[in-house]
Amino acid sequence: MELSTIQNRIKMIEDLESENKVSKDLLKSELENSEQYQKAAQEAKEAQTKKRREKELVMSKSECEKIVMDIKANNEEISTLKEILSVELSDYYQKNKTDEIIGHDGKQRKFKIIARLTSYQGE
Repeated sequence: MELSTIQNRIKMIEDLESENKVSKDLLKSELENSEQYQKAAQEAKEAQTKKRREKELVMSKSECEKIVMDIKANNEEISTLKEILSVELSDYYQKNKTDEIIGHDGKQRKFKIIARLTSYQGE
């Protein structure tokens, strides 16, 4: 793959993202000018506020607080395990040149190696 092809693809993506931003701004303007939409949005905001208050009352119970803490701890562990697994699968792919493994249950599983372009933080 030539660098110019990659550069053109990046430009195409950036152009389409820019076009979408302009289009979204136009839609937002239309919604802001609609009285019916503004009324519905205000009603939804009031309902959301009421829902949030009721949720806070339920979540403030000690048994719910413990459940929330357990979920947060599990999510942190899951995140760490996924990061480790990602590195392990990448290494496995490099060594074995395959994107398939046998899972703990004995079933064949495929995995993906994903690359993302980020902004350059240098100079």
